[in-house]
Amino acid sequence: MSFTGKRNGGPRKTTFHRKPKSRSMANRVWNTVYAVYGRPPSWMKMIPPRRWIEDDEGEPLFTTTTRWEISFDDEGERKLVMEGPAKEVVQQIIDRGAADV
Repeated sequence: MSFTGKRNGGPRKTTFHRKPKSRSMANRVWNTVYAVYGRPPSWMKMIPPRRWIEDDEGEPLFTTTTRWEISFDDEGERKLVMEGPAKEVVQQIIDRGAADV
């Protein structure tokens, strides 16, 4: 018996160009970036775990945990890349912001 249904269901790569809905964990990441860096990100990507993506050099990369790509310009030149669940990423952003000051 062969499987003909949809494979690998679940959330896909999501790009936010404005603040996510208030109940989502992505909203916490967005708000933390805004609070720490003093301005909102230009865009933010949330890539769920267990997905094949291409990194900046075009090489295939398998994500084992959620990957967050946060950019402060439209071109993605100033990009912050973090991996982990939203709660851990929020703490990493706070720690990184404290180290930058």
